[in-house]
Amino acid sequence: MLTTEELFSIKEASDWATEYLGKNVTTSNISSLIQYGRIKKIGDNSSTQISESELKTKTFQYCLTGDSRTIDIFKELENKNPA
Repeated sequence: MLTTEELFSIKEASDWATEYLGKNVTTSNISSLIQYGRIKKIGDNSSTQISESELKTKTFQYCLTGDSRTIDIFKELENKNPA
């Protein structure tokens, strides 16, 4: 059986994640997760979309645990996935 999956723009993903996690998730947070390959994007740069299932993964929730004023998201990602 085929299921339809909801797709979000970066702004919509930010709003959805903020509500889902109960923490402020910025568009920069979402863009960083895409840039570091933590969540997959669908489409090209002019129409980037993210699937709802990508936003619900444990990885996504881990990456967003914290506040950009108190943690460095880039450092946290590097610590989680050293090169």
